[in-house]
Amino acid sequence: MRLASFLATALLSVPLLTAAGQAHEFLVVPRGDVARDASVTVEAQAAHIFMQSEEAEKVENVRVELLTADGKKTALALAPSAASKALEGTVKGPVAAPAWLVGHRLPEIWSSTTEGVLYGDRAALEAQGKTVRSVCRYEKFTKTAVVPGGDAAFWSTPLGQALEIVPQASLAGLAAGGSLTVQVLLDGKPVPQAEVGLSYDGYSKEEDTYKQLLHTDAAGKVTLPLDTAGLWLARVAVTRPVKDGKGVDEDQLRSTLVFPVK
Repeated sequence: MRLASFLATALLSVPLLTAAGQAHEFLVVPRGDVARDASVTVEAQAAHIFMQSEEAEKVENVRVELLTADGKKTALALAPSAASKALEGTVKGPVAAPAWLVGHRLPEIWSSTTEGVLYGDRAALEAQGKTVRSVCRYEKFTKTAVVPGGDAAFWSTPLGQALEIVPQASLAGLAAGGSLTVQVLLDGKPVPQAEVGLSYDGYSKEEDTYKQLLHTDAAGKVTLPLDTAGLWLARVAVTRPVKDGKGVDEDQLRSTLVFPVK
């Protein structure tokens, strides 16, 4: 099955702007059971359709690690795969403790030009004779729950991502018909009125399709209704103006949370 990934925007209070653009979502997907298998392939994907990567990110710009409840962090060595169209790494198992797969796509600068959206900053592209309209720096974060179990303290502790979706309860035992409250944090602070896209594996094969669009409250929290078993995804994006004098007009940050429901 496939889970439609997401393009919808995240609305934040001033001075934040509406996130937009056709950038791929960044996701980390295990291709096996980390709690049971001796070796599990993990894909760092760039996709508009969840679990169907469209292209491999630049390997030098991607970091993925396994973070377990005992505090151990294991960085995954990544390499592009022509078969999966993703970056692939390996987790050595079985992993007994509750764990996150944590991903970071480092900032990349893309410019809107009269010839479309091109990789590179204003100076580099203008040197090539391009007409640049605006410049955006994209940075992406993701975390995927593997080996669910443990208490709320592990799952509810922020990992320090610049933009992060933080569960407010344990991810162990989530069941269809239940719900999960999450909090959206930007630089460690709650984001009110953030738009959170929600869907699950197999809901749609269309690109950038959500089952629901929900909004956080004044404390940056929102309750996600989980009406079926499967792999669920929540996604948020933020765009904000940049005033660093380096030719970038705005920053766009994206973050996803992936977790299983029984």
